Amino acid sequence: MKKITPLQKGDSLYIISPAGPIKDTECLFRAVDYIKSKGFNVILGDNLFAQQDYLAGSDDIRLDDFHAAFKSDAKAILCARGGYGCTRLLDKIDYDLIAQNPKIFMGHSDITALLNNLPCPCFHSPMAIGDFGGEIDVITQKSFLEVIQGAQITYLYGAKPDFQTINKGVVSAPLLGGNLSVLVSLLGTKYFPACSDKILLIEDLNEEPYKIDRMLTQLRLGSVFDKVCGVVFAGFGKTEVSVEFLRSFLPLNLPSFYGFWAAHDKSKYTLPFNALYRLDATWGTLELIEDIWQ
Repeated sequence: MKKITPLQKGDSLYIISPAGPIKDTECLFRAVDYIKSKGFNVILGDNLFAQQDYLAGSDDIRLDDFHAAFKSDAKAILCARGGYGCTRLLDKIDYDLIAQNPKIFMGHSDITALLNNLPCPCFHSPMAIGDFGGEIDVITQKSFLEVIQGAQITYLYGAKPDFQTINKGVVSAPLLGGNLSVLVSLLGTKYFPACSDKILLIEDLNEEPYKIDRMLTQLRLGSVFDKVCGVVFAGFGKTEVSVEFLRSFLPLNLPSFYGFWAAHDKSKYTLPFNALYRLDATWGTLELIEDIWQ
């Protein structure tokens, strides 16, 4: 991947909401105060507090804020929250504008649709409201600040203490993926990520087991698991599934494990997508092994 300029104290983060509306403004401003306390400036999208039913304003309004963020002097863009709405923007985005003004773009959940399609550095990361608008988790804070500031050339991400190996093995490849529901919604479109020889990250929030089964089956029938070279199942919120259940969807030789701080948990890592990682499914580690920084 192209080298990235790490953030420095005094740089600006631009906050937008390309999916769901902001319902807790106090939480948002606590997040702003937190980011400022770490030495960064904050720019808020002009339409950040817009609302149209379950969206943060109309598609045009959200798209205006999205494009304005890339036209700004900010060094990074942080999404306020997820929800739903990013897939509605995919065929309306000015991708040339983004390629000409690359910035670190960060979020997770519904933001998965953008993380896997934008021609700029995309990080699967915490978001403003859910992660920085209240009590801030130590793992989340440490990973976020260290990664965006390029504190380490390589970065070792450990699994949850109770992680479980699905299929043993070690593989090195770029990382992509994210929210299972969003990924499945992109399957069969040109916006589904090119996943051949990639490590696939999968997570979701409180979906019923039968729905997880249905979505993983759709990925299996779409030959996704035959194309990727490794899988990390981060977690599914309060929904618990077994290793045997997950193994039933995967080729027997596909390195994979279950239990990683990259789901809708309080603790979550900041993961640069499309960078080179080393996955060790036996020990439950994912190590960033590519120097992505200028």
